[in-house]
Amino acid sequence: MIKIDGNYTDFRDDTDEKYPYGKAVAASTPNSTDGTPWRVMFFNDLHGARQAIFKKAFNGTERTPSNQPDNIENSDLLDALLKIISDAFSSRIFSVEISGTDAVIPWNDLNIEYDAEKTYAAIVTPAGNYEEFLPFGTECKSDGLHIYPRRLINGKIVSGTRHKKWGTRKWGIGKWNDYDSMKVNLQFAEVES
Repeated sequence: MIKIDGNYTDFRDDTDEKYPYGKAVAASTPNSTDGTPWRVMFFNDLHGARQAIFKKAFNGTERTPSNQPDNIENSDLLDALLKIISDAFSSRIFSVEISGTDAVIPWNDLNIEYDAEKTYAAIVTPAGNYEEFLPFGTECKSDGLHIYPRRLINGKIVSGTRHKKWGTRKWGIGKWNDYDSMKVNLQFAEVES
């Protein structure tokens, strides 16, 4: 982005609060030179980049450009950038349920085509009141993402999720001291080499 200031042209507007870095002004007639000069390559470079960003954000939706100039209060470009950022994060953040000492989340559940030649990063955090849990271990294997929960109990590291409490299920269902399930937040991404 360039500033439309005295280094660019004498024909500009420095007083509009919506354009704190300068505003172009129109020439008084089509043939006069008393307006902000726009060179074709400069204009196409700016407008082409903005169109590419807008298309990336809203392609396949009903959203079209507002047909109003962007300003500090309303900006199609800012909306597009925020959508791209939001899409990038929301497509790689999951809420999953795990239990036991080694929970496996299949790649299909994460909409990921696993490739053993690639490098991945996974961050798993408890979703709720689980203050005794240490950082979760993770491992990528062909059958899915393995999550290894660990807790710190009385100074000792204990593998697995919490055990089911007495009276939380009907008599005769399940085994004594089974692991309880818990929700976790999972951030997953391929790491560029």
